[in-house]
Amino acid sequence: MKDNHDDLLNQQLGNYKLIKLLGQGGFADVYLGEHIHLHTQAAIKVLRIRLTSENVDNFRSEAQTIAHLEHPHIVRILEYGVERDRPFLVMSYAPQGSLRNLHPRGTRLPLSTIVTYTRQAASALEYGHQQRIIHRDVKPENMLLSKDNEVLLSDFGIALIAQSSHQSAPNITGTAIYMAPEQTQGRVVPASDQYALAVVAYEWLTGEPPFKGSMAELIAQHLTAPVPPPQDKVPGIAPDIVGTLYRALAKGPEQRFPSITDFADALAKASESTQLSANPTPIIPPPPPGAQTPIIPPPPPQIFPIDPYQSRSIPTPNMTPSHPVPSAPNYPPTRTAPPPATPSYTPIQSVPPTTPAHPPAPVQPTPSSPSHPSNAYAAFSQSVPAQPTKTVPDVSGFATIHQPQTPTPPAEPKVPLSVTTQEHSSQPTRKSNQQERNTLAQPPKAPKKRRGKVWALVITLLLLILVIAGGVFYASTMLLPKQSASTPTAVTQTTPTPTPTPTMTPTPTMTPTPTAIPETILYQANWNTNADGWKIGKQWKWISNGSLGSDGTNQDGNYTLIAPYKPTSSDYAVEAVIQYNNSVSSDANFNLVARSVTGKNGYAGGINASNNDAYIAHLDNDSATDETNKQDYTVDNTQHTYRLEVKGNVVTFLIDGQQVSQITDNRYTEAGQVGLRSKYADINVFSFKVVALTA
Repeated sequence: MKDNHDDLLNQQLGNYKLIKLLGQGGFADVYLGEHIHLHTQAAIKVLRIRLTSENVDNFRSEAQTIAHLEHPHIVRILEYGVERDRPFLVMSYAPQGSLRNLHPRGTRLPLSTIVTYTRQAASALEYGHQQRIIHRDVKPENMLLSKDNEVLLSDFGIALIAQSSHQSAPNITGTAIYMAPEQTQGRVVPASDQYALAVVAYEWLTGEPPFKGSMAELIAQHLTAPVPPPQDKVPGIAPDIVGTLYRALAKGPEQRFPSITDFADALAKASESTQLSANPTPIIPPPPPGAQTPIIPPPPPQIFPIDPYQSRSIPTPNMTPSHPVPSAPNYPPTRTAPPPATPSYTPIQSVPPTTPAHPPAPVQPTPSSPSHPSNAYAAFSQSVPAQPTKTVPDVSGFATIHQPQTPTPPAEPKVPLSVTTQEHSSQPTRKSNQQERNTLAQPPKAPKKRRGKVWALVITLLLLILVIAGGVFYASTMLLPKQSASTPTAVTQTTPTPTPTPTMTPTPTMTPTPTAIPETILYQANWNTNADGWKIGKQWKWISNGSLGSDGTNQDGNYTLIAPYKPTSSDYAVEAVIQYNNSVSSDANFNLVARSVTGKNGYAGGINASNNDAYIAHLDNDSATDETNKQDYTVDNTQHTYRLEVKGNVVTFLIDGQQVSQITDNRYTEAGQVGLRSKYADINVFSFKVVALTA
């Protein structure tokens, strides 16, 4: 199938010829372009919208404003235009990629590096706020690296350009993992960028963002759930750092720092009181899913773009939090997307600010109120028309959100006393201590004279325990079959255990896996210290937490990564523990590959994360064709065990021990090669092995 971007390759937009696709996002494609006269390179972002004559002026106006931004930490807009109704922007090209490329998911950064990145990004964002422009999509993918290894913030205002240039109803713009509570409801203020940057800093510090899940779950958590204590993931973290993050991650924008540079400065000051390690510490992945914990199918996942130049527009869900979120102060209006013609809207009700779930560090409060703000954000805001109160389907296309699916907030985390403000800590602490002293001062009560009855009860219980223990011992030694104490060293003994239910919709064709039998391991990858001979490149990387990762960008030109092992028999199974993170673009797939003779053919068993199904397919020139025996399967962001078996002319695909697809086919009969495949899917692979299949 020919991709939509193929018709633009080698075409000319403005003064640039498009020579290579760099990445695809939610509403735009990014190409590497070369100036037809100067032969210089630039990044060309082509928006996936067709402009009408009424919207061309809106696009030019917004693009001209963004093009006038001049800051050492902002990617420059060199040119913009509209050709064949397609709007495009020409930006400075950063060949070193983004901070997401440099620091893959799961990597913790040194605190000094976090402070440097945060300050540089905050400086760029503060400059934009002074120009009355809000970024709306702050994330590591939009932080590029300059030649001097400094942060260059990309996509500044691109989300607003796409929204204001389109005729559809207002949408939420941004990436849900980093989205501020008020932004999920269509209201954007400068403090929304501060919240997003704090989520990024939290992720750099702990190795993972504070909230995870589907889009509905993420929105509910941003609105109501307390921030998980970072000290639970990074023992020894200074209370001042915790307090700084808590304040920047407050649910209400007026409860955060007066400006985004104030947040960056507070984080830098707090870092002086901690002694965190200067080396990144890899996050130890959880064990692969097994029978110990049943797997509950989650809601459909939200797909997030990861290309350095990407942004995304997400339909506004009709959700109301169980705990109201404080509305933003009434700032003077600035640039905003034009509202659609004659819509029917219901304004969002304003409620008084609530106390944040985690009190911030002791900082002298800045008096402010919604009516008379005193911070730097009082000068302006980004207003968005209130959202229509209509039922909006989940972006994954599976569930229609009629009412909030707010999960039960986790228990209130324990915060060190030094992080608590005076109004939260002083009086309750004194009262608690007084109660404790009163309790300790009371003399113990004299025991009642019922020792005879107590001893009789104790003796009865002891006799009962002895009888039960004897019965258990007899059953274990006489009735149960004895097991051999020796196991061949070349064979892995797999004890039969109840298999968990995989995260997929049950179908009549699914059959449970037969009782496990001993398997001979032919090959086992060891990624603890290096890539173990795997030929990794730009798309595939070795990660310090003992895994291989694919960012799904296809920078190497190949989706498939062949293992450094070739089976000698054509009957075998390929098994891997894989965690799906998100999708770079539509048609996102990841697979196990078997019987590949050329490295680009063979059988592929895997997941289509865009269509939410599991399948077996033929690989033809690295493209999956003839996807057969598909089963509904909603992939989540946790680790699962995937297995592709080839035995004779029978090919079977299993997930967490459950058979989900099987075909009978004679196209590929040789042993071939084995490997992994990732097309537009951001994944981590924590283990990979090949086992022999015997009769």
